[in-house]
Amino acid sequence: MAEQYLNDLKKKDVGALVLGCTHYPILRNLISKVIGSEVPLIDSGEAAAYEVQALLQSGRLLSSERDRDTQEKRERQLGDDLDHFYVTDAAERFAKVAERFLGTAPSVLEAVEVWGHDELRTH
Repeated sequence: MAEQYLNDLKKKDVGALVLGCTHYPILRNLISKVIGSEVPLIDSGEAAAYEVQALLQSGRLLSSERDRDTQEKRERQLGDDLDHFYVTDAAERFAKVAERFLGTAPSVLEAVEVWGHDELRTH
């Protein structure tokens, strides 16, 4: 299936490939094998996380070590109530697929509506 989807790209001089959908990083090794290891793969989620971290640091919005030390400590489990999943559509289908990928069903799953023009507000 990956070869079928990536076949046209293999014929072109691709400088890098952006993994723009949430499930593509899970398929990273397969995509790299099909497209060729010489093509760098960019994880859009990872890039977004680095950008958010930079924005939080520049706005001095990160919690301090002291604040983290006073927070309740408990062992994290994948999919526990500390992981909050937001979906825009097909919540039940997402839960089934997430359980297959994560090995456990998400305990907190919330449907949200996204519309209009969202802007990052700093005030």
